[in-house]
Amino acid sequence: MTELKEVIKGCVCGDNACYETVYNMFYPTVYGVCSRYSTTNEEMEDFIQESFIKIFNNIDKFDATTAIPNLKFGGWAKTISRNFCIDQVRKFKPTMCEDYQTSKLSDEIDLEYDDLRYDESQIIKAMGKLSPRYKTVFNMFYFDGLSHKQIADKLSIKEGASKANLYCAKKRLKNILTDNNGLDY
Repeated sequence: MTELKEVIKGCVCGDNACYETVYNMFYPTVYGVCSRYSTTNEEMEDFIQESFIKIFNNIDKFDATTAIPNLKFGGWAKTISRNFCIDQVRKFKPTMCEDYQTSKLSDEIDLEYDDLRYDESQIIKAMGKLSPRYKTVFNMFYFDGLSHKQIADKLSIKEGASKANLYCAKKRLKNILTDNNGLDY
């Protein structure tokens, strides 16, 4: 615990070895976020790199006085990464689905099919086949726990568009998973 506080202090002072330590410790956290928002490996690598740049540029703002700094720093890094990814996705706002009639959304699609359940890794793998707009809204709703209002605010879209994109994402995911029994895609 104290070690991370010292490493963070080293980063604030510009110590390259401390930057490398933080990068190695929290790469899995940042990778997890960026991989869910990106559509290609190149884009994911860019998101990871830019996220770490933001983390390191703002590391002096992190409060390491908590009793569990590793957990708190991990959450802080995750938030910075998520916000960066959302900002990048927001640039593609014109491609976001505009609005569905609410009646079309009342028929919620579950990701269970004929008593088959899909685990998170299968769903994440299948998400790679979604369009950026569907993937983003699905990710923000299920993995980040945001409401449709919060998603709409962050992406500068209508709340109905968030609901429509989630509906379409779930429908597409269900097709991807059931067409391939959730195994090969």
